[in-house]
Amino acid sequence: MKRMKLSLERDSAVLGESRKLSASASKMSSFGLTLENLMESKTIMHNGKSIGDEDSFLIVQVSALSKLFVSLSCPHCFQSGLTFELSPIKSHGFASTGKVRCPSCDVVVKQHLLCERSDRSESTKSPFEVNMRAIVAFRGIGCGYSAIKEWCEIMNMPFYFSQNTYNKINGKLNIASKETFNEIRQQSVVAVRDAYREIGVVPDDNGILDVAVSFDGAWHRRGHSSHNGLASVIDMVTGLPLDHVVLCNFCHKCAAAASQPNDPSWERKHLEDCPKNFNGSSNAMEVESALQLWGRSVEVNKMRYTTMLCDGDSKSYDSVKAHNVYGDVCITKEDCINHVSKRMGTALRNLVAIAKAKKESISGRGKLTQDKITKIQNFYGRAIKDNPDDIEMMRKRIFAILFHYSSSDHNPKHVHCPPGDRSWCFWQRAVAQGKEPGTHKDHETLGVEIGKMMVPVFQRLTDKELLKRCSRKKTQNANESLHSLIWKLCPKAVFVGRKTMETAVALACSQFSIGASFRQILCKAMGIPEGDYLVQAGIQKDIQRIKLAEKKSREEWKDRRKRLKFNKSTQSAKKSNKEGQTYAAGLF
Repeated sequence: MKRMKLSLERDSAVLGESRKLSASASKMSSFGLTLENLMESKTIMHNGKSIGDEDSFLIVQVSALSKLFVSLSCPHCFQSGLTFELSPIKSHGFASTGKVRCPSCDVVVKQHLLCERSDRSESTKSPFEVNMRAIVAFRGIGCGYSAIKEWCEIMNMPFYFSQNTYNKINGKLNIASKETFNEIRQQSVVAVRDAYREIGVVPDDNGILDVAVSFDGAWHRRGHSSHNGLASVIDMVTGLPLDHVVLCNFCHKCAAAASQPNDPSWERKHLEDCPKNFNGSSNAMEVESALQLWGRSVEVNKMRYTTMLCDGDSKSYDSVKAHNVYGDVCITKEDCINHVSKRMGTALRNLVAIAKAKKESISGRGKLTQDKITKIQNFYGRAIKDNPDDIEMMRKRIFAILFHYSSSDHNPKHVHCPPGDRSWCFWQRAVAQGKEPGTHKDHETLGVEIGKMMVPVFQRLTDKELLKRCSRKKTQNANESLHSLIWKLCPKAVFVGRKTMETAVALACSQFSIGASFRQILCKAMGIPEGDYLVQAGIQKDIQRIKLAEKKSREEWKDRRKRLKFNKSTQSAKKSNKEGQTYAAGLF
């Protein structure tokens, strides 16, 4: 089949259409998980059978359980008053042995393990199901071995969970999480191909499809000194994650061995489990991640990522382009409009800081306050979003912001401000409503002098190539949302190794794609039963996720969020201006 080029104009026209489904509902529908299907499954589970099965778990107080045996008689001496006791074994973790004893003849009437092994065998090599579920559960809320120990202490439970047992099961979880994501990724690739076929983009003769992806990296710790970093690519049409990579530039054992004499045998053995897979700095991780993801896209997904949506914070695009990963096939760069909008706010704050260093006051009441900077940033972003097909009109609307804030009653300059009764410009709103525009003093314009100082900023941020890269109005919201989910599973406040990070990223990508249903695939990969409670809870979570996403995707809900955010920042600015400077490092 002849490969069709992914043209910017046609793709913008097709993808620019308003969706009936939210992003979450659209992703999950790719796997057949629509709201109707989920509601039907929920009804079937309620009507078909009672929730709960023999594989479920309950927390039982030992003293309460002992009362069940008091009235029972011993089969040896026929005396009543049997007692129940637990005999925890350290190597068994949460799995304990229950004993029914007769105090009269001091005979153990019955003794049995109270938990099954994951494969339901008697093999001592097979882990107990309760231990595997416990580690999966705690890892799912971003907690590890120390949290399990503390939970046991608060619950007044004996802690017989060895670090070795935890590490072994955690290793199984790492492998299972990768298998889970790979299974979901394969389904995602099929969904992506179907979606591109619908908009007229088909694979080439070798079955390789050109797709547009959003790429972004993140670090586990703040401050550009993190030892762990990650990056992911998300398809821009379906919103499904296609691949990810985790890099680590530190190993405790390697650091300790550096001060010891060389031991080649130890180095060969350690190399298999060494978490360090990158020798560069933290800042270079995003670039290296991009090279790895683009370099294996054809092998892993039979796709070429020919459009890269990025934030411009790193040299990722330049590096991928310089390496010619796809030979003669060109890779196009697009910019996230949210990040581009923030450049305006950052540039104006830097302008204020430079002027302050020169003893020139351009901030404060009636001047370039934080509130005004936020407004200008928002107006700049709106100018980009409202004029995606006309770069010249986009530039005109952006410069209109500068003219607007440098206007006065004697010299109003609002002719290029967006017209209409919903315009951000008070002058144009009044004209549209047939009213007399008020005085500029009521709207705190900035004046000509400050406007002249802002000109270089506006000239730089109205570069035609920059605005052209924003013409599809795309954002990296999907990547930011995925990162948020990753940090829930792997909090930034606690140091973790590369394997734990890989587990968190794989689980987050799986959940981001298919919802809570991914846990059923994970259980299968771990070799433990799903269980009715887990399935029912997953269905309910997915239903709530879709309903909430549909609610938040409505225009009135978006407008409400914007109003609340703006009102909050305005109130905060008013309080700060009224209180003056109350906090600064070393100032007081």
